[in-house]
Amino acid sequence: MSLERTMIEKGMARALFVCAWVTAKEELGTNFPPRTEYMDVAPATPLLAVFSAYRLAGAVEQANGMNLLALLHKAAKADGIHGTSTLDSPSADYAESFGHYLAMESMGHGVSWFDDHARFELTLPDIEEPQLDEFTGALRPKVHHNRGSIH
Repeated sequence: MSLERTMIEKGMARALFVCAWVTAKEELGTNFPPRTEYMDVAPATPLLAVFSAYRLAGAVEQANGMNLLALLHKAAKADGIHGTSTLDSPSADYAESFGHYLAMESMGHGVSWFDDHARFELTLPDIEEPQLDEFTGALRPKVHHNRGSIH
């Protein structure tokens, strides 16, 4: 497995877990201060969130007919940071951010990779935000339907 794919899945897993964690905390009455960086205050990402990211990655690949690395390289090329050489691979931070935004948009959180990056054709699955208690068992994002192509 490549470092890029690992970082994409790491970004997905963190987004899935932190969203579930924040929702659970708020349902228990926690009021986070304004401008709280949830990614910085949430506990470490549990292994089951990584398994959930693997499933989401598969759904993204299926929806697009290509693997995550090909999608990452399309994103980098659209952003003008990817040349023709395999040595021109996007950074680990870029790959992790890509995974984060794929997960956030798939959950319908209103943020998109394309808010700060050039557009390319991408189709994302529509999943429900996981519940925190699902991390004690097999966490499976529920894929409902494709949102359609994003151009």
